[in-house]
Amino acid sequence: MNKVAERLNEMLKESIFSAFLSEYGQRLYFPQEIIAQKREAKQKATQYNATLDRATDKEEPMYFDAIKEQFDACLPAKSIFTPVQAGGKPQLQKLWGKKMLLKNPSLEKANISTPLLTGGKTSALNIIASLFIDEGDTVLLPNLSEENYHIIIRERKARSHHYPLFSHNHFNTQGIEDAINLSKQNKIILILNFPNNPAGYSPTKKEAEEIQKSIISQAQKGKKILVITDDTSFGLFYEENVWQESLFAPLCQADKNILCVKIDSITEEEMAWGFCLACITFGSLGVTEEIYGAIEQKVMGAIQATGSYCSTPDQNIILKAMKSNEYAVQKKINMITLALRYKQLKEALARHKDDDILVPLPCNSGYYMTLSTPHDANQLRVYLLEQYQIGVLAIEEHLLCITFAAIEKEDIGPLIDCIYKAAHEIFE
Repeated sequence: MNKVAERLNEMLKESIFSAFLSEYGQRLYFPQEIIAQKREAKQKATQYNATLDRATDKEEPMYFDAIKEQFDACLPAKSIFTPVQAGGKPQLQKLWGKKMLLKNPSLEKANISTPLLTGGKTSALNIIASLFIDEGDTVLLPNLSEENYHIIIRERKARSHHYPLFSHNHFNTQGIEDAINLSKQNKIILILNFPNNPAGYSPTKKEAEEIQKSIISQAQKGKKILVITDDTSFGLFYEENVWQESLFAPLCQADKNILCVKIDSITEEEMAWGFCLACITFGSLGVTEEIYGAIEQKVMGAIQATGSYCSTPDQNIILKAMKSNEYAVQKKINMITLALRYKQLKEALARHKDDDILVPLPCNSGYYMTLSTPHDANQLRVYLLEQYQIGVLAIEEHLLCITFAAIEKEDIGPLIDCIYKAAHEIFE
């Protein structure tokens, strides 16, 4: 094993991270030697610096005008063509950390790591899986979840155990508690995804408290619990009773046996479609800055070994936008637009409340909603596409997912009515 990796493992030895590191995670390290040499050359090589990872022209990055002119209105060449270090641009990391505290006020006194940027949510999930999931491990996740989870878990030859997100058309906190209680392993890996994709549901304050209680009680009994909060649509809440913070916030301060990893998607939260940017943040009670530093080195090693660095232009455009005076206003306008679409969705579904051919699952947040049917969901999907030119997603055998956020407000009612009409046409 590399000596740097061994040193990092020794630093993590007495921490909660040591309980979860996979074999691959133990081998990971960030290659500091070359980085250190480049840093030293930047300071002292005033004559010639032949350590850069790019071509230059008169000390500026070399580039094609055909590319640069696309950015002339907003970015100088240096902000486009200069690679950013693994983990992201420090100014963006710092700003995202501040935004995280604003969205999660209870984190104010928490000791958490610096957010590390990586290339999108799937990249972030893959890195966390590499660090903490070994062959034979069991991962607890909701039965309504993205296929990416399953691909990543299967790739590591681990097992998925699905807890039911809903029971009798209500959010099922008992399902999460049962999954943890029934686990035979002392190392528990739990994924929480709110707002849930594809259901578009986030827990209420009471439900959030019940989830916390279930996890904390098991940690207090000695179980080591890794909680991965997939918060990639965080903040898109449409009902007043929705709990307004990430479960990362209370859980990362709850018990030394709980290790929390927060995954944020700048792509989805900031509606920057096409910008593959996500953040990874760690939190656990009693973890020191030194230990966070060690695990950050392993994350940067994983970034270096797989997806490399995040796009420099993407980071600088987001950073500049988030600092602008108009940014908050524009974000609020988009939120109002989505909230009005959600309201229209609920009104449209209410017209069909007594029709059990399609039953809407609970929805109060996010971009999506899901309809349950006792019939073949894929048959309905194909029929809608071929007969009405309407595109929806069939999930598993009996679920139909609708991205209502992609439909204009005035079109949501006709869309829902047509889906119910089509269901009656083929299933009766």
